[in-house]
Amino acid sequence: MNGVTDGNAWWCVIINDCAHSLGIDNCTVAGVTEVEPLSVLDSYSSEERKERSLRITLERSFEMLSVEAQDIFPLLAFFPSGLSLDLVRAIWGRSGQKALMELLKFSMAEKSPTASDWRVTLPEPARTYAESKLQKGRGIDYIAPQVLNFYYGNFCDTVLNVFGNKDNNKGQQLLLQENSNLILFLQWGYDKEISSDQICRSARMTASLSPYWRWIEANKDPLARLDLANSAAERNQDRVGEDLVRKAIAAFSSKEEFKDVQSLGQESDGLKSFELETVTVNHHGEIIKRETKQAQYFTETLQTLSPSGKGVWDLDMVVIPGGTFMMGSSEGEGRDSEKPQHEVTVQPFFMGKYPVTQAQWQAVASLPQVNRELKPDPSRFKGENRPVERVSWYDAKEFCDRLSRYTGKPYRLPSEAEWEYACRAGTTTPFHFGETITSWLNRKH
Repeated sequence: MNGVTDGNAWWCVIINDCAHSLGIDNCTVAGVTEVEPLSVLDSYSSEERKERSLRITLERSFEMLSVEAQDIFPLLAFFPSGLSLDLVRAIWGRSGQKALMELLKFSMAEKSPTASDWRVTLPEPARTYAESKLQKGRGIDYIAPQVLNFYYGNFCDTVLNVFGNKDNNKGQQLLLQENSNLILFLQWGYDKEISSDQICRSARMTASLSPYWRWIEANKDPLARLDLANSAAERNQDRVGEDLVRKAIAAFSSKEEFKDVQSLGQESDGLKSFELETVTVNHHGEIIKRETKQAQYFTETLQTLSPSGKGVWDLDMVVIPGGTFMMGSSEGEGRDSEKPQHEVTVQPFFMGKYPVTQAQWQAVASLPQVNRELKPDPSRFKGENRPVERVSWYDAKEFCDRLSRYTGKPYRLPSEAEWEYACRAGTTTPFHFGETITSWLNRKH
């Protein structure tokens, strides 16, 4: 995994096929809203004090917001790809735009530095806090019809016009930076959309965008979505929608296969495969099973940044298929802040195969500055192929921002859920290789 250390904490570069929001902190906030005496805080662990301090800060900032900003802030939790200014204007008008500016002012949200349009995202722990402020009757059902109407009448037409004008790179970028939002609201439409004008927006959008589905869900066959869309169109008695969906299904069914993972417009030979060996150990650390598996990846070529012309600057990005897992630690394991375990669904993304090396860091640090300066050689333990260390979270974010600008792809830091999902690799044991860890396993796996 492409990673950088800040003390003992590892971060990794990922390229998201869903354009998820940038992660700031991997803590879970506790349910405390009042300021506590120092004598009480002293009884908490450092992790608990940090959680309570974050919660109190967020609560105080929320209380200072206007009514309009307090109304919009919790709804940002429904936009994992961020909330664009165009969508805000379409739903809330000028008051919504003013509310977004207010959220930025009080650091309740942040502007995405990599998106091609103007949009705000919710970093952690603000996202968790926003979810806690959702009021009864103000869930996704409250806002989804308006969002679907915007996507159908504005966003979808824009994307189709861009692709129609042969500007494929721009079309891909529009879908990549909106894909997580699209999946969330399209799924709502398949399940719940009821239209008074017999226009099933979720069905028609799915049919229209199906030729470009690789940039919405890289690891999903669009036929599964088209089947859902067809049912939604039938429920809404949308005969035009049904016809569009059936034509799209016929078009895909006539193909020999559907490539379920795409290289996001990579100008190379596309995805390659590699083999890896996994082991499973028992509670004594003894290997009880060995398996050979395959994974897919592409190489982000940075050789033009390398004075030597060698490939040490290149980044190998591995496909992480989407899925659902139980996040957190089970009883008897981990910290209290990691409990209770809860189900989380993660969209497909790409993650670095190896830790970010000092050579790769130097290459990207040589690119034009986006927000802050980067030291080209910050590490204490020198070596081109050694992991870079002694960099802050802000440095790591700048690394991603420069890489995004250079490649035209939305590189970012992974969310806590994405990091844990990739580390677990489909397992449920304390470690991905089994029940315990040994010094040999720590070195080899």
